[in-house]
Amino acid sequence: MGMKAPTPLLTRPVLAAALGVHVRTLDKFAVDGMPVAKRGAPGRAALFALPACVAWYGARLLAAATASTDGMSPSQEKARLDRARCEELEIKIRERRAALVEASEVSRVFAECAAEVIARMRRIPDDIADRLLAAAEPHAVKALLLAAIDAALTELSRTVEEPHTPN
Repeated sequence: MGMKAPTPLLTRPVLAAALGVHVRTLDKFAVDGMPVAKRGAPGRAALFALPACVAWYGARLLAAATASTDGMSPSQEKARLDRARCEELEIKIRERRAALVEASEVSRVFAECAAEVIARMRRIPDDIADRLLAAAEPHAVKALLLAAIDAALTELSRTVEEPHTPN
C-alpha cells in the first residue's frame, strides 16, 4: 500500500493568493473557523493546508449563497447564489490554469536556488585566498571580500534570470 505524500503547508500570503482574497481576510476566516494546520507564534507564521482551506471556503460560499434570504426578491437571491458559484469556479479555474503553483514545486525550486547560492558562496575563499594573503591592510581585505561577494551575487543573478525547467 503506497504512502500518501503529506499535504504541503502554505503561509498566509500564498493562501490568500490561492483563494483570491486579501491576506487580512484570512484572519477573519480563521476566527470564523477556517482550519489552521499550524498556529503561528511570535516570529513564526501560521500555516494552512490548501485542500482543507479550499473545502472550508467553498462551503462558506455555498452557505452564504443559500443562507436565509428574508426580504430578498427571487432575482436578488439568484444573483447572490450566482456570485458565490462564480467565486468557487474562479478558484477551480485558477488551479487548472496553473495560476496556483503546487507548494512542493515552489519548495523544490527554492531548494535548488538555495543550493546554488550555498555552493557559490562556499567557493569564494578558494577564489580569493591568494589575494587575501597578499593584502596587508584590513581595508584591502574587506574590499577583496566585498568584490568577491558581489561577483558571486552577479553570477547567481544571471542564474536566477534563466528560467528553471521542470525535471
